[in-house]
Amino acid sequence: MKLAAIALLATTIAIVDASLHPIIAARRHQLKRQDPANVCTVIPAQTIPITGADPVELPAVCLCTNTVDAYADDLGLSEAATAEISRELQTDIDDSDTPCTAPANGTPTCAGDACDFVCDPGFVQDGDACVCPQGQVQCGARCVDAGTLCASATFGG
Repeated sequence: MKLAAIALLATTIAIVDASLHPIIAARRHQLKRQDPANVCTVIPAQTIPITGADPVELPAVCLCTNTVDAYADDLGLSEAATAEISRELQTDIDDSDTPCTAPANGTPTCAGDACDFVCDPGFVQDGDACVCPQGQVQCGARCVDAGTLCASATFGG
């Protein structure tokens, strides 16, 4: 019985140690999941047919799921036309092969007619990256003062 318990403990320690390997930790850190409820993409210029009205010409634009309705409302069309345009644009976003992306510690967004990103709270933009401000280091998904004990580094994340 003691031998089985020691073997189980050794296996558990080996699994925990593997998760602390720097390459595994770096890969885990680089994964940026886009919020599936708010995908952003560049939609090319298009003409959208409207039932019972003239088609609407739209320029190329970058839109996020959470900005489609406001964009359609700003066109100043009837409620029915606005609803049709919102549905069409949402379909374009859902069907996009090129959603906007962001670096680690960032969130995809739009700036005019192009993809962009904003850094998560506590991080600052440095070129195409989101990093901790000067004097701070990353501890898991947040920035802490340099020299602060980072428990997540000890336990893998």
